[in-house]
Amino acid sequence: MASIKSKIPPMKRDIMRLRGDVSTMGAYRGLSSWELEYRIGYETGRLAYGYDIYKLCEKVFPRDFIWKDQTLFSGGWRLDSGLTRDGEESYYAQAFDLFRAELGKRLSNDELSVDAYLAKFMNVETSKMNVRIGPEQIVKILPVAPDPGKGVFWLKKYPNSKARGTNQWTLVCEKMFVRIATVRGDRSTVPVLNPGGRSLPGVTTANGLNDNWSAG
Repeated sequence: MASIKSKIPPMKRDIMRLRGDVSTMGAYRGLSSWELEYRIGYETGRLAYGYDIYKLCEKVFPRDFIWKDQTLFSGGWRLDSGLTRDGEESYYAQAFDLFRAELGKRLSNDELSVDAYLAKFMNVETSKMNVRIGPEQIVKILPVAPDPGKGVFWLKKYPNSKARGTNQWTLVCEKMFVRIATVRGDRSTVPVLNPGGRSLPGVTTANGLNDNWSAG
């Protein structure tokens, strides 16, 4: 049987092509691993072993991403009590779809007006996705601890954030990223658990990004 330590992925490359959820650097800097989990929406302990931060460095077009609102809604999924499915009074819907539906109500279901508004909205979001300096630059976190696996309910692995104001987008195609920070946490503060509930080996360095980040 393989040891827990052997399941830890090897050191990631400095330059990688990545897709998936991204946010802004300003939402991450200066926070401990526990605070990051709280703000981004990771299960408790997922980042305590450490993580790498990658900066997006390739141009993004509107077709390359989906607006996902804030990390208050894991993966952009929002519970909408006004919808029904299979006889149930509520179910999850994507934030963008709910936004479009709300626009339709406000604009008298005029599809041309809705499309025009959304085109302007996506142009603004595309501009945000192409910021490459300062706190608004787009970054992605890659945890050192492995994903718990497909057998774990997604909302347990990636719960809704408890903090407002952290924007999120999902890249639907791979883009070039460069590692700008490597953080290794102290599991004595927040334990890292693998799918079986056992703690992963710890690292002795501190886990605050404000004074423990280095160029990749």
